[in-house]
Amino acid sequence: MPAGRPTKYDEAYHPEYAYKFALLGMTDEEMAGAFRICTQTFYTWQDEHPAFLEALQLGKEPADGNMVMSFYKRGTGFWTESEKIFYDKDEINREERVVRVPTRVYHPPDAGAALSWLKNRQPDRWRDRKEITHDPGPVTQAALEQGKPWAQVFINGKPLGEDDGSGAT
Repeated sequence: MPAGRPTKYDEAYHPEYAYKFALLGMTDEEMAGAFRICTQTFYTWQDEHPAFLEALQLGKEPADGNMVMSFYKRGTGFWTESEKIFYDKDEINREERVVRVPTRVYHPPDAGAALSWLKNRQPDRWRDRKEITHDPGPVTQAALEQGKPWAQVFINGKPLGEDDGSGAT
């Protein structure tokens, strides 16, 4: 018999609501809060209850797919159908009426959405910061090993003996 508090997990309730919450786009933390459990228990339920994990995966797929499509459309631009409503007053017959005119509205691409998409899809080409490492090379490394003072400048980036504020000499 296992020790500890009995589980709150209910096979008839939790998979169904996990699916619905995932369809709504809730995060794991938000779903754990809705079930009134800690996040770690939420992850434990995924490990111990295959039906719960499957319900989550089935709910997250369409929600994530819809979000990806919406974000893609935002980055590339898109058209929507709409209508404009006008108030028309006929001066001859003294009639008043509301006129609805179908229209198409173009939403131009959002550069921020496009850049965000590229940063996530091709991080090596689109990240904000590039890491640059310095390889001292064999000549500088040999000079450093021979105790040449100029080689230290190439390794540390500052002249030998200059205080860098660290207190080290």
